[in-house]
Amino acid sequence: MEGAYNRFFNARQAVPHETYVYLMDLLAETVRDEVAECSVDAYDYLPISVAKKMLMFRSDQELLEYISEEQPEWEIKDCSVHFDMAKPKSHMNLPSFELFKQALCYAREVEHIV
Repeated sequence: MEGAYNRFFNARQAVPHETYVYLMDLLAETVRDEVAECSVDAYDYLPISVAKKMLMFRSDQELLEYISEEQPEWEIKDCSVHFDMAKPKSHMNLPSFELFKQALCYAREVEHIV
């Protein structure tokens, strides 16, 4: 099913019974949330038209409602959806040089002990 999400969303209209609609809606929300999570990791920003198509919304308003309800850390700027606030910043603040010096110091100490 990878990459065939449009077929999944189209299958919602062809459910064999009305009771399946609720389950298909839950599954659609899950698929949309997973695509949104991957978008945060893959992109810094997306134009609204691309984000709308990628998350399979019919209108810009549906996308904006989804963002305000489900993804409040996303920002709308210059007709684009920006994911900067949703990305974890912890890995960017690591003092790599200091960690490297400390690791070398530990290695020297272990060498003296052995």
